[in-house]
Amino acid sequence: MDIKELQTFIALAEQKNYLTVSVQLNYAPSTLSKHIQLLERELGVKIVRRSGRRITLTEDGEKFLQYAKRMVATYYDSIEAFSETAALRESIGVAGCEMSVSADLVPFFAEFSQRYPDIHFDMQTSANVRIPEWLRQNTVDLGFLFALEIVPVAGCRITPLYGEPVYVMTTPDNPLAKRESLALADLQGQKFAYTHESCCIGSEFRRRLARSGVHPAASLFLSGLGVTLDYARRNDGVLIVPRLSVRRYEENEGLIALPIRDEPVFAWMLAVTRDDGMLSPGGRVLLREAVRFAKRAAEEYPDVVLPQM
Repeated sequence: MDIKELQTFIALAEQKNYLTVSVQLNYAPSTLSKHIQLLERELGVKIVRRSGRRITLTEDGEKFLQYAKRMVATYYDSIEAFSETAALRESIGVAGCEMSVSADLVPFFAEFSQRYPDIHFDMQTSANVRIPEWLRQNTVDLGFLFALEIVPVAGCRITPLYGEPVYVMTTPDNPLAKRESLALADLQGQKFAYTHESCCIGSEFRRRLARSGVHPAASLFLSGLGVTLDYARRNDGVLIVPRLSVRRYEENEGLIALPIRDEPVFAWMLAVTRDDGMLSPGGRVLLREAVRFAKRAAEEYPDVVLPQM
């Protein structure tokens, strides 16, 4: 009896929908069906009754659900019991775009390093699109990336952490800074600075500006967060910044944050690991603490939400 099969069964019992669980566990629906077939063959009874994409548990399935939950809980308890000791001997390869690992998640990494001072990071930054490739090549252990939706990532397993709105930030000298919030139309003629053209958040924001008939005076792609911030400071330019990064730029850069009233862009922070589920002890500790950090962030910021899984 494989842990993946048990996880599939528990998720289907809770969600009662193959497509929902397919996204949650990053398995094709056919793989989910195969997991259930293997369990039923081993148990010798039917545990799932399927009607289209919806499922219900049989009477035997309801009984087995309690055993499955206990087996999975025991599995993770055993891993947890040894993870922290083993993790102390590790260096963890972590990758993310600059906005995630150098801004949004800075408080998380600071807390983690304080709690686990002997665990070291080999941190790499890149555009989001390269991170899944690095995971598949075993270049890094764990990645953090932004997405506009919670969707599968090819060859990887995702753990959605939190969702957050995107704010506009600018200098105190920009006339926009005197407002409490913005409509997209207010951004007509502004100078925008972005890190990478491929960033999903920036791409979506530019689409919404274009759809609203808003024409910036400039849209620059500067390939680095430091250069982008420097341009904004020198030219009273405009940045788009996820909610959890706002405080860092207010305190360190003196920028002013403004929420968007109409059509705000919403971004999800995803933790991404290899599809085989194999993660080093240090990686498991890091992922566990990232989930806990997400819960604290949602408690602190009313506009930050947790995934409904």
